[in-house]
Amino acid sequence: APMTMQGTEYLNGFLRTQIGKQVLVQFLLGSNTFVDKSGRLLDVGANYILLQLANSDDLLVCDFFNIRFVTVYQ
Repeated sequence: APMTMQGTEYLNGFLRTQIGKQVLVQFLLGSNTFVDKSGRLLDVGANYILLQLANSDDLLVCDFFNIRFVTVYQ
């Protein structure tokens, strides 16, 4: 079968299998600045992820292409 963005060979596809879990996402801004965001993974789009922030009803839409590391809490 051909590989698609929905396949778990790609980060998008893998993250879709983790929807509903608590995550810590580390973004690289510029060449050496990391920003951490944590919350519940609600959705994964083609170029974004959607987090519900911890202890809040607020939603955070995150640019997919700056993501460097994702910790999925089990």
